[in-house]
Amino acid sequence: GVEVGPVLLLGREPMSLLVPKSRSTAPMNVNQQLIVECGPMRMSIPGKGIRGLLKTIETTFQDTITLLGETYEKSDLANRFDPTNMAAPFSSQGRTILCSNGVWRKAYAVDRIISLVEVEPSDIVPLPPHFRGAEREWFTGLFFLEDALVLIINLDWLVSPTDVVPWRAEGAAGHAPLESEGGLTSVFPV
Repeated sequence: GVEVGPVLLLGREPMSLLVPKSRSTAPMNVNQQLIVECGPMRMSIPGKGIRGLLKTIETTFQDTITLLGETYEKSDLANRFDPTNMAAPFSSQGRTILCSNGVWRKAYAVDRIISLVEVEPSDIVPLPPHFRGAEREWFTGLFFLEDALVLIINLDWLVSPTDVVPWRAEGAAGHAPLESEGGLTSVFPV
């Protein structure tokens, strides 16, 4: 692993990427989303889960990253959605995003960061019915930004260990539960 120095931590300092999507000036119900590009897709990671940003080139040969005493297992975001996907070569715009839901931590390389936006809750819509399988676990909703569809990544799914099957009420999502490829290796946060 690599021990990194200070990085910009969202929520603690203003970030120049911030682009207000709404016209509202009221800070109530602020929903910050970090828009990232990963291959041909634009997705967003909830701002509340972002702990830091690094240039991917700084972490290219590292499996783990340690920041402020917390260790993050590193992966490519495209591989989280498709483990058979070969990671693309890193570009100068590539970034590694440190994420946490307060229990689990992971770091993901993305092709580039588009912007940090504030999205009104009323602008977020549920996934359409044709999202039926595992993607219902991957995404929590979507919104439009400059006429482009942006899928909101489920933070809990993003940072949970890949061999842990998320709990859900039987039949609640209208499809069979996801199957684990491995056994439960830990019930404790990493």
